[in-house]
Amino acid sequence: MNWKVESEEKAKPEDLRFLIGQLKDFNDRHAPTPFERRDIRLFVRNEDGQILAGLVGAVNMHCLAIQILWVDETQRGNGMGRQLVAEAERQAQSAGARQAIVETTSFQAQGFYENLGYEVLFAVDNAPIGAQTIFMRRGLI
Repeated sequence: MNWKVESEEKAKPEDLRFLIGQLKDFNDRHAPTPFERRDIRLFVRNEDGQILAGLVGAVNMHCLAIQILWVDETQRGNGMGRQLVAEAERQAQSAGARQAIVETTSFQAQGFYENLGYEVLFAVDNAPIGAQTIFMRRGLI
């Protein structure tokens, strides 16, 4: 049997859809409890439509994964991030999520998430070099 590994640069959108579809089908057949999938895309814009903050996440297998949270430096500390996370958690709960997870780094938002009730599960040293990648979770029920 001949096969080869191709780089992501050559991946076609339909190839990615196929791969994701295969994993979803497998999960659906093996998960003990049915679950809803939902993408969460939240933005805060000013009156000119400029993005001031945003959150990208996904609900899958009863879990919210916060993938991106960004707040413009001039807007930090005014509650935007807190409101974005609260809305993402609300949407996730309505889709059946029972917990939320996030991956951050030691120079990003660990304290922010801890203030929201997230706990550190584990940290990976020197990822990136000189810092830690931190995996956190919070129960939603």
